[in-house]
Amino acid sequence: MHEASRLRRKAIDAVLKPLGITGGQWWMLTYISLHHGLSQMQLAEELNMGKVSVGGLLDRLEQNGLVERRTDTVDKRVKRIFLTRAGSALVEEIRLTSAGVQEVALQGITPVELEHAIAALTKMESNLLDFLRNPNAVLPLVDA
Repeated sequence: MHEASRLRRKAIDAVLKPLGITGGQWWMLTYISLHHGLSQMQLAEELNMGKVSVGGLLDRLEQNGLVERRTDTVDKRVKRIFLTRAGSALVEEIRLTSAGVQEVALQGITPVELEHAIAALTKMESNLLDFLRNPNAVLPLVDA
């Protein structure tokens, strides 16, 4: 799973390179497009990144006119992150381009195989989330 994911990211990076954005930038822009108005701290948690890394990435995206930080209406210390019009347009271009990579990745995989893979990955995700939510979780013993 990890290797397929790594190669997918590498392929998307390659096709997006002409747009002048990095892998981290396209991932963050896409995530923000799906989750408007997250705080910088929430974004760091959701993307499993450090606050400083997220801050630096947001600084560059903001300098390029792709995102804007808006002060929260309730807590003035919190900045909420939104795409600009230019950011939204770039995300659409990213979606179209990355869809081609997805088509390449899925070549030769039947709809039934894809359905089974999605079901298995969804169950794995659920199992791991349940495990992480249980602070006293104990790993099962595995026979060698």
